[in-house]
Amino acid sequence: MHTDGVFRCTYTLDSRSTAGTPYAIMEVRGATDFSDLLRVVFYDEYARVYERRNSTNYQLAQDTSVDSTLDQAYDVTVVLDGDHMEVWRGVAGGTQTRIFAEDGLNVLEGERVRLVAAAYTYVLFDDAELDVPDPETVTYEYNTANELTKMTQDGTDTFFTYDEMGRTVSKYQGDGSVTHAEYTWFAGNKLKQVNSTFPGEESLTQFNYDGLGKRRNKYVNLTELTWYRCLGSSVIARYAGDGSWTIGDRTDTIFPGRAHVSGNPLTGDWQYYALDMLGNSRALFDGQKQVAATAEFLPFGASLQRIGWPVTHGLAGAFHDEETGLCYRPARYYSPTTCRWLSRDPSGMIDGPNVYAFCKKRPSMAVDMDGRRVYGPTEDEGHCGSDTADGFGIPEDIMDYIGFPDDPGMADFGQCCEKHDNCYPCETQGYCDSHFLECMQSICAGAGFSNEYNFVNCLHVADGYYLAVVLMGRTAWENSRGENLEPTCCEEEDYAWPAP
Repeated sequence: MHTDGVFRCTYTLDSRSTAGTPYAIMEVRGATDFSDLLRVVFYDEYARVYERRNSTNYQLAQDTSVDSTLDQAYDVTVVLDGDHMEVWRGVAGGTQTRIFAEDGLNVLEGERVRLVAAAYTYVLFDDAELDVPDPETVTYEYNTANELTKMTQDGTDTFFTYDEMGRTVSKYQGDGSVTHAEYTWFAGNKLKQVNSTFPGEESLTQFNYDGLGKRRNKYVNLTELTWYRCLGSSVIARYAGDGSWTIGDRTDTIFPGRAHVSGNPLTGDWQYYALDMLGNSRALFDGQKQVAATAEFLPFGASLQRIGWPVTHGLAGAFHDEETGLCYRPARYYSPTTCRWLSRDPSGMIDGPNVYAFCKKRPSMAVDMDGRRVYGPTEDEGHCGSDTADGFGIPEDIMDYIGFPDDPGMADFGQCCEKHDNCYPCETQGYCDSHFLECMQSICAGAGFSNEYNFVNCLHVADGYYLAVVLMGRTAWENSRGENLEPTCCEEEDYAWPAP
């Protein structure tokens, strides 16, 4: 009996229908006799959501702006989460938008799903599937070098092999004759090519890098070429290619951690990211502040649920290559499926003897911004005013590598940093950190930037500094206080937050 999950299907109201009001019905959480269920109905001129309890239907919502054009196929996603239900819809193959979000449901479980056509209505249903959380057990086997050699899931064994440098060179199931993938590398940890027959992965994906080691393009099946433009290690724009070395039109502009624009930022549609404390992309809002997309992740980054957007930005802002199932970081590639990096840590054992482990196996409390070092509450550093680069315990060379300059240049956050240091002995860490972010945001707002790009980039840098103190400031906060973590006697004016 399923309770939570995601139901998807495609429907088309056929023009051959003779009903005065043709409509398609999707029912989930149905009881054995369908006396209790949740129902979504798409009419030709509107849409409705019902809840049936004890064989009586109760209308929950109606949207007259959601019509169904005859002979047009539509993709539908129904999200079930306890007493909450969402319905998303879009033209087949396109972007879906959320049309219903209902709370306080009474029908919380049911084992039946049913697709129904109204009387005298031709409805074409296709690609129906129900994803239910699976409590399956996954087992792993390793060799003495901490290399994953075997993963068993649902009774299926996947095997992994490595080269002499510790880089993953293949994975396969069975004898490898049917389901297999091969990884080819440039020097270092730069993945060159993936050939795969695994379900959900493209057969051929290729990558190229510039002289600084930054990824510059991705070529899928020798037909789809994408070029990348970077600021530091962050991708800020993508361009189409024709298979040659000629860069085509810009397809989108990205303000890391902030916004995404289709095409040119002067003329394209803006959408804005909502991130959690680790930088994971959890939602996307359009220019009217309406939810355009949502995402949920398992602790080690595997996608649990994505609705409304292609799989691109995800775990801690990393680029997710849907074609390979991998996340790209500047120093190496990460696999959310195996919860491990594909290659050894180029910084050696800086994070411990396991050079493949992701975030020291504590992904909900730490981040690895470039694949070379973990930052989180286990670190000793973190005070905003310490002697290391930017005061966050991050070596200067790594700060340069990931694109956070010592001096943002565009705005001076020094006064905010000083007040943050003075605040720690007197207030809670959360109070100090949140006011630190507000202070930096006010500095950005008052800097008088001539264009929106610089303003958004300033906010991006502020977010990076805020994330650093949240993750790494605990030890510094404790050290600034008394033996029992009692606040130190101090004057409020020492940490009064400055106006821009």
